[in-house]
Amino acid sequence: MLKKKTILYSAFSKYTVDKQISQGGNGTVFLAHDEEDRQYAVKAINRDKTSNEKLKRFKNEISFCENNSDMHIIKIFDHGTYTADDINVVFYVMPVYEHTLRDLMNDGISPDEAMKIITQILSGLQFAHRKGVWHRDIKPENILVDHSGNAVIADFGIAHFSSDDLATIVETKKSDRMANFQYAAPEQRTRNGIVDGRADIYAVGMILNELFTGSLPLGSNYMKIGDVNSMYSWMDSVVDSMLQQDPKSRPYPASTVATRILAAQKDWQQSQELFRLAEEEPKDEGPYQMEVPTIRDAQYEDGQLKVYLDGIEYEWFKAWFSILQQGQFNHSSVMGQETHHLRCYPPDCIAMPISAAYSHTMKRTAQNIKAWLPEATRIFNQNQRNHYEREERERRQRKEEEIKRLKTEATLREQVKGLFD
Repeated sequence: MLKKKTILYSAFSKYTVDKQISQGGNGTVFLAHDEEDRQYAVKAINRDKTSNEKLKRFKNEISFCENNSDMHIIKIFDHGTYTADDINVVFYVMPVYEHTLRDLMNDGISPDEAMKIITQILSGLQFAHRKGVWHRDIKPENILVDHSGNAVIADFGIAHFSSDDLATIVETKKSDRMANFQYAAPEQRTRNGIVDGRADIYAVGMILNELFTGSLPLGSNYMKIGDVNSMYSWMDSVVDSMLQQDPKSRPYPASTVATRILAAQKDWQQSQELFRLAEEEPKDEGPYQMEVPTIRDAQYEDGQLKVYLDGIEYEWFKAWFSILQQGQFNHSSVMGQETHHLRCYPPDCIAMPISAAYSHTMKRTAQNIKAWLPEATRIFNQNQRNHYEREERERRQRKEEEIKRLKTEATLREQVKGLFD
């Protein structure tokens, strides 16, 4: 249609054709550059070989995409006409995208990339549907993706447009044949079928399943996402709802699909959490239990009998000493040298003040201290066990409450599903 180096003029710009990129039923796309050597894609149709109805559709497409404010619908920057010899062309100018979604699918696409693109497609459809525009030809070839993985919906050539946005109204015929009908909803295959945005939802469901399985979901026994990727098996329920034969049974508008996806993902995550909670058992070795400390050395200095101990871990020294000092056990002591007079010098020393006048009590006090050590250790270990058992009871109670909460939320979500559809 347009040869290399053909000059195309719009009202204020000039574009030079570099080469043809693709050709389809809704126009031919060329690579071109402007006067500042910036590259664009130019979509053109031959006016003389195009019906008035298709020309009006092309006009609608230009008007909608020029005024579009959603980043996931193709933006048309400029448009114009070209006439030379026997060629009479209408064209519009749009960004160049590195790939179609079909290219990415052929090369292999990760689940995260797939979910990102599906989310972007739904965002674009939400905008279009709110404007009363049904695309009606959603397929991987019409999803363009840039080098950063950002996708846009392109080719609104057979879309239905409402009078709210466009001056020219074209109700496309129900029998219009699409270049690729594999993604067409059942109502698009039926004579006199009523087609609206739910047909786009059906097509996105087809693409969603294909992104994960590599095959189109045809018939009732099609390959499910869970068959190839158990981590995303929760998507199967969403796909099933999008592929309902009755359009009224499909989630709509696009925001409802997004909500279903989030809810399904949440259900799956909570089911995994339930399994984890149900199977989880503590792997610790029980409460810390201390051996009775042994006396390594004893000295008298600064008016104190200092006893140096082995066998007490630093982090437990003060807790153990507190029990020793409180003397909550049956014991004997020298008057004025009871346990509450003891002092501690971490990490390994306890001391009893003894003045020189009472030096005759030194041996008795040493014997008492030696007798106190196992009793204080016994109470310390019992406290550790009591604390551990209390924490275990609380942990089990929290676990049971969390399982109950997760089950309740899952039940409520199931009740709410479709409540406002």
